[in-house]
Amino acid sequence: MPDPDDDVELPPAYDFTGGLPGFQPGAAVPPASAPATPAAPPATSGPPAAPSTPAPVPPAPAWNAPPSWSTPPPGAQPGARAPQAPGRRGRKRQQRGGPALYGTAPGTGGTGTTPPGVTPPGGTGRQPYAYTATGSTPPVAPPRKQRPSLLVGAAVAVVAVAVVVGSNMARDGADEEATSTGGSSSSPSAAPVSVPAAVSDVLWSVDVENDSLLVSDPMHGLRAGAEPNQSLVVVGDWAVGRFGPDPWQELEPTVLRAFSLEDGSAKDLLDVDRARCAPVDGALGRGSDLLTCAGLLDGDPSIVTLNVATGEEVTRWRVTDEVALIATTPGGVVTLDTPDLATGDTSLTWYTDQGLLRWRDDLDDLPADLAERFVEEYEGEYELGWSTDLVGVGDGAVLTLPSGVVALDPTGVTDIAECWSGAVLADAYVCEARDDSGASALTPTGEVLWTNDDLSLRTGLYERVPLLLASDYRSTDDGYESLYRVVDPTTGVPGPEILVTPDSVTLAGTQAVPVIYTQEERDDWDEPTVVTISVVDPATSQLLWTTAIDAAQYPTVVVAGDRVLVDLDNEGSRAVLDAATGDVLGSVTLTGRPAAVVDGGLLMEELFLLQRVELP
Repeated sequence: MPDPDDDVELPPAYDFTGGLPGFQPGAAVPPASAPATPAAPPATSGPPAAPSTPAPVPPAPAWNAPPSWSTPPPGAQPGARAPQAPGRRGRKRQQRGGPALYGTAPGTGGTGTTPPGVTPPGGTGRQPYAYTATGSTPPVAPPRKQRPSLLVGAAVAVVAVAVVVGSNMARDGADEEATSTGGSSSSPSAAPVSVPAAVSDVLWSVDVENDSLLVSDPMHGLRAGAEPNQSLVVVGDWAVGRFGPDPWQELEPTVLRAFSLEDGSAKDLLDVDRARCAPVDGALGRGSDLLTCAGLLDGDPSIVTLNVATGEEVTRWRVTDEVALIATTPGGVVTLDTPDLATGDTSLTWYTDQGLLRWRDDLDDLPADLAERFVEEYEGEYELGWSTDLVGVGDGAVLTLPSGVVALDPTGVTDIAECWSGAVLADAYVCEARDDSGASALTPTGEVLWTNDDLSLRTGLYERVPLLLASDYRSTDDGYESLYRVVDPTTGVPGPEILVTPDSVTLAGTQAVPVIYTQEERDDWDEPTVVTISVVDPATSQLLWTTAIDAAQYPTVVVAGDRVLVDLDNEGSRAVLDAATGDVLGSVTLTGRPAAVVDGGLLMEELFLLQRVELP
C-alpha cells in the first residue's frame, strides 16, 4: 500500500472527452446468477462439500431484441408519478440577468436519442426514481474514554468470516475459466470462500478531548447523511474539521482544526461558529492549500479564505446573514443563507473570490411548491430541507433537491426545473423533466448538451453518482423486473443492458470505480442478506466483475482507491474487495465511521478518536 506521506486520494476528475466507448448495440446481457448458499468454512484441509445452489435466473434478451413490455402491476413501483406538474419555469426576477432558459438542443428535433442503426424497443416502460428521505437520531455521547494520544503503526483487529462469492467475472490464474468484460460471465463458485485474515495498519491515532469533539455533519452544510460523512475535508496534505463541545449541535463555539495526513499532528486555524467550509477550486492536492469558510467571526457573519498549510488568512469579508450552505467555483463563492426561523426567508448569493458581490436573489422568486421543499417548516419554525444541497458544477453551481434543481452562474440564476430524477456531474447536471418532455443535460451557464425524449434515470439529484444509469422495466410471471443501462453523459445515448434484476439498485463509488449493488429482501431488519456488488468498466460501460457476499442489509459501500469496502454487519466489520478483480481480500473491523478518503485508506472518526487507516 502507499506510504502515508503520499498524495491524498483525489475525487474523480470527470473527463468525458470523446464520450464513453464500448456502446455495442445488440450485446447480450450477462447471465445473472444467484450466490451460493452461505456456510461455515471447512474445519479440515479437505475440500468442502458443495451446497445446493438455486437455479440461475434466465439471461435477459439482447438490448435490441423485442421484449414484452407492459405496465407494472399495481403497487409494484413505489412513488408512482403524480399528476403532471409544470416543468421548467422562467424566473420571476433576476438582478443581473443571465443566459436565457434552455430549449431543445439544436439538431435534436425533439426526438429521442438511440444508438446509430438500432431501433429501440417499442413501448418502453419509463420508471421515475422514487426518493424516500431518511434520517437518524443522534446517539447519546458515552462516558469519556481513556485512549493513548498517539499510536503509530498499530494494527486494527481483523475478523475472518465466511463470504459467499456468487459470481466473479474477473478472476486471474490459468486454472480458472477466462471471461470477457463484454457481457459473458463465468460459472458461479460452488462453495463458500473463507476470507483470509487481513491486517489494516493504523498509521496514526489521535485522542479527541471531551470538550472539543468533531462536528459530525458534512463540512459544507449538507444535513443529509453521506458516506464518507465529510465531517473532515482533505486540503493538500491536511484534513480539516470543526471541533466543539457538542458533535450534533451548533449552539456552542467551534474551532477549525487541521491534522497532518503524515503523522496526525494538529494545529488550530481559526475560532469560527457555525462554520461552513469548502476547498477552493484547485485544492484537494491539485496545487492549492486554500479553504473558504463562512461563519460567525467575532460575532459577525463573515467569509474567510485560509491557507491551510501556513495557517494564514488570504482574505476576509463581512456578509449580510449567516450561511447554511457554501460552494466554491472558478468564478467565486456561492452561498445559501440560513433560513429565517419565523418566515423561512433565505437568499442565494454569488461573490467573487475577493468578496465583491456579483448578485443576490431571494428563494421566494422560485415556484412556491419548489421553494417550500428547499426550506421546510417543522414545529412552527423554518429550517433547511433535509436533502437541500449546493454543489459547484463546472464554472457554476446547482442548488438541488431530490426532485428539483436551480442552476447558477456568475450572472445569476440560469435555470429552474422540477425533475422526476436526475444527476449532478462535475461539469453538467441532468434532469428528467416532470412534464414528460424527456431528460436533458445542461451546464450551469445554460448550454444544452443533449436531450433524450425516452430516457428514465435511476439516479436522484440529491445523489453524487459516478455514472448515469437508465432504468426500464418489463413484466414477468412474478411481477416485473428492472433493466439497467449506462448512459453516455456526453450524448445521452444508453448502452446495452448490463443488469436485469427485480431488486432495488444502489450506486456508489467514484468515476474511476463506479459500483452498482443490489440486495435480497429480508423480513427481519437484523437478518443478514446477500449483497451483490458489481463494478462498471468506465472504458466499455460493461460490468467488469460481480461478487455476491453475505452482508448487512442496506450496507455502506465505500471506494477507497483500489479497494471496495462493504459492511458485513452493524458492528464495524467490513469486507475488503479488490476494485480491479472483485476478489475478497479479507475482513477488517474498523471502529467509527469513514470521515474522508485518503491515499491508501480512510480517515475514521468516532466520538473520542480520529485515525488514519491503511487498508490491506
